[in-house]
Amino acid sequence: MPAFQKRLKELEKSWRGAKPDQDKAFERMKDGEYRFLITRAEIGESKNEDNPRLQVAWEFRCIKGQLINKTTGAWDGLDSERGLAAIKGRLKVMGVKPPNRLADLPEALEKVLDRKCVAKLTTRGKFQNLTIIRRLKKKKVAEEPIDVEEGL
Repeated sequence: MPAFQKRLKELEKSWRGAKPDQDKAFERMKDGEYRFLITRAEIGESKNEDNPRLQVAWEFRCIKGQLINKTTGAWDGLDSERGLAAIKGRLKVMGVKPPNRLADLPEALEKVLDRKCVAKLTTRGKFQNLTIIRRLKKKKVAEEPIDVEEGL
């Protein structure tokens, strides 16, 4: 039996209860502070057919609480000072030095992936802003003291 079969069995009940639907509407998370894992940070074009722009698309997955595994996103334009400032700000808070050259941005974005953070969601009009408050660092495991017998 392949290694993932056990995990599939555990998800069987959810599978049976899921209704087929490819066009499920995007659901916004409620405003507030959440713990997230950054699962995507990549440069691409927006989906605006009339005026596509170059942007960084971010995806954040909630890792704690009632909304665990829900995702939200942020999109920062590379064609505006505001968007560039947001990208540099996100990198800096996450402990990644913003590159001197924009051409080196993809490598910096790679370093941010799989890092955890606390971020705040705030709705303004029809848009929801995401502000990274702080990076969550891995807790260091305390070393256990070594018993040293006297006289050795």
